[in-house]
Order: sequence, then structure tokens, then C-alpha cells
Amino acid sequence: EPRALCGLLHCSCVMMITGEEKLKHQKNGNEHRYVYYHCTRKSKKVRCSEPPIAEGELARQLSSLIKQTALPADWADDLRGRLAKDKVDSAQSVSAFERETQGKIEVINSKLQRLLDGYLDQTIDQDTYKSEKNKLVGEKVSLEQMITSLAQTQSGWIEPMEKWINQASSLIEVAECDDLLAKKVVSKEIFGSNLRLSASEASGTAQHPWDFVLSAKTAVKNDENFQQCAFLEPLYNQVRTHFITQSG
Repeated sequence: EPRALCGLLHCSCVMMITGEEKLKHQKNGNEHRYVYYHCTRKSKKVRCSEPPIAEGELARQLSSLIKQTALPADWADDLRGRLAKDKVDSAQSVSAFERETQGKIEVINSKLQRLLDGYLDQTIDQDTYKSEKNKLVGEKVSLEQMITSLAQTQSGWIEPMEKWINQASSLIEVAECDDLLAKKVVSKEIFGSNLRLSASEASGTAQHPWDFVLSAKTAVKNDENFQQCAFLEPLYNQVRTHFITQSG
């Protein structure tokens, strides 16, 4: 892709940054391909004077931004350990609730059967049968929905968070590779539409939960008496809350 980073950044004038390929022909017949990124200059109200930036330099700056939100390997291991414990606790909680609720459903099934037997034996009139049946079926459906809802609430966030930890811990590899499209994909995920290019400098504000990592790194850098557990527990709680909210 000759202009892989198109559509990723906004210019300081708010227009999009686009790419342009140029070929330089030498007298000996050799050709050199250059890709530059610059403002689209489509605004009719603002005359943009932002200079172009070479693709290699832009890729280098994006790599630097990506690395800022990369999860260190030891941090990732710690978060995985905490997540594994939460996964076990969540499964036990759901299992206990499911057993209790299934017991209530079995009681309702027994009542439904007795109600049907009474109706077939003509000891219960049709109107009473329908009324009581609808009530019991409604209670049963409500209990079944509670089981499904709890399972989703308790564990629906775990797999997405696990994938995020793996992705966040592999960002260094993406940042240091030559795959521009891969850099573009993770940059969009981390920064969304918040990437800007001003005076040939790329910058951006990370979205949740990536900004939690950046904040934790900043706190560690500014604390001379750094203790890892003091930062990883709140980091884990922030990330977990984000994914629980997302799953809801």
C-alpha cells in the first residue's frame, strides 16, 4: 500500500492528512520512490501552511506513541494472574447462583405439572388454569433470564480483557516492525480519531483502557519509591471496570 497511513491523522487545521507518492528519476536511470503525508487543504475557510512529513518519519513517530501505551511483560503477567483468579471466582459465583435458581425452576415445573393434572382431571377450570399457568411461566422465564444475564455480567468481560492484555503486551513488536498497516490498525484502536499532526509532529490522546497504562507508567516514572503492586492493583481495577461496563 503506497499510502498506508492515509485517513489516520487530522491536520492542525482539522482537515485530514493524506499521502502522496513521488518518483525521482536519476540520470543513471534509477528511480527512487518517496511517500509524503500532508494536509488535504480542502478547507475553504482556513489556509493551511502545515509542511509535509516523510512516511518514514511519520511511522517513527507513530511507533513512539504506540510504545507509550505498551504493557510491560511483567505487568502483563501480573494482570493475567489477577484475571485468572477473578475468572475462577466468577465461575464459582455463577455456578452457585445457577444451582440455586435451577432449584426454583424445578419447583415451578412441578407446580406446572400439578396445575396441568388438575386441569385434565377437571378439578381446575380453564380460566384459573390459564391464569396460574401464565403466572408460573412468567416466573420461570424471569429466572432463566437471570441465569443468562448473570453469566454474561460475571464472565462476559473476561475474554475481551484477556485479549486486550495480550494485545497491549505485544505493542512493542508492532511498533518496531515495518508493517505500516499494522501500525495504523493499532493506532486507530489506541487513539481513535484523536491523532493530530502539527508542525510535523504527531500527537494523540489515548482512549480507555490504553490511557490507564500511560497514566500508570507516568506515575511510576514520577515515584522514586516505586512499588509495583501499588500501581498494578489500581491499573487492574480500572481496566476490569472498563471491560465490565463494555460487556453490560
